[in-house]
Amino acid sequence: MFKESFLNYLEKKNYTRSSLIQSAGIVGIISNIILASIKLIVGITSNSIAIISDAANNYTDASSSIITIIGLKLSEKPRDKEHPLGHGRVEYISGLIISFFIVLTGFELLKTSISRIMFPEYTHFITIQLVVLSILIIGKILISRFDIIIGEKTNSDALIASGMDARMDVLASLLTVISALISITTGLYIDGYVGVILSLFIMYTGFDLIKDTTSNLIGKRPNKKLVENIKEDVLKFKPIIGAYDLMAHNYGPTFKIGILNLEFPDYITVEEAYKTMDLAQSYILKKYGIYLYFSINSVNTYNKNVKKYEKEIKSIITKIPEALTIYNFYYDEKNNIFRFTVIIGFDVKDYSCFKEKIVKEVEKDYPKSTIDVKIEFDYS
Repeated sequence: MFKESFLNYLEKKNYTRSSLIQSAGIVGIISNIILASIKLIVGITSNSIAIISDAANNYTDASSSIITIIGLKLSEKPRDKEHPLGHGRVEYISGLIISFFIVLTGFELLKTSISRIMFPEYTHFITIQLVVLSILIIGKILISRFDIIIGEKTNSDALIASGMDARMDVLASLLTVISALISITTGLYIDGYVGVILSLFIMYTGFDLIKDTTSNLIGKRPNKKLVENIKEDVLKFKPIIGAYDLMAHNYGPTFKIGILNLEFPDYITVEEAYKTMDLAQSYILKKYGIYLYFSINSVNTYNKNVKKYEKEIKSIITKIPEALTIYNFYYDEKNNIFRFTVIIGFDVKDYSCFKEKIVKEVEKDYPKSTIDVKIEFDYS
């Protein structure tokens, strides 16, 4: 309910992506500095390394918001001769820097917490300190929700990661309060042990963010649901009869390029194919923000036996575990040539050898035919 109301409010205000991320960053800086300062005071007065660790993590979150804003500004630089596809991936680099800071913070706090276990010091809490910490937990929950909602709306991995990190902070603060209550009620001082747990949580979050950000920089597989939706939308544009193997390239959160293989009936003219692809390209760009390029494959329709041949050969090939499917099937009746493309998984290491295997399997049922096979990996 809160999410829908907040999104409706943002829609009415018609904010730009840049202004939303900057606003979220500024809110993150101010709120985290306030939270961290209060926690630091409580941690020092209660002599709790766990709370001091939590405060240090909040200061790191504030600096992360600063880096997010800087990364956004740099990513918005216009294209130039050296970077014709823009500077959008700078956002991922800023996210990587934030991730390393988080891991470093966690490591330093781990050392401090281990020292507290080896050389314990008593903690002493009063009721007002625990009340303040409980209120701060509610504040951190709101910050987390705010960052994630804005991050999802703007497709900002950095903001989503910041929101997820804030959720980890909520857990950390809860553990801190529980630690304090245990100390008060039982006299057991587990502050150093809780500090170790918090440090490990912080380091885990940092490494997880490094993994995600690095995947974006290297180039990762597109979302499966998104791929299926794009294919369904493209197939609405007749006379396209097949759409396969979408290859997507991410040049930042707001600029994506894709290549999609299309099948057209062989009686379609080049002009008809061009008009159809132009309409499909404009539609996908407007709906998904992805600029699609297309490759054309011709499916012959004049031979009535083509569908039967395709079904039989597809049945032969898909019995091979590494072969996922086939497309671009064409039968040259005059020269008795079967031409098709096989999509394979990444378990195949030697695709030349695998190609020979496919040819031999098909030749068992079609010994007098020429088998022309093209191999493609499963990019989507």
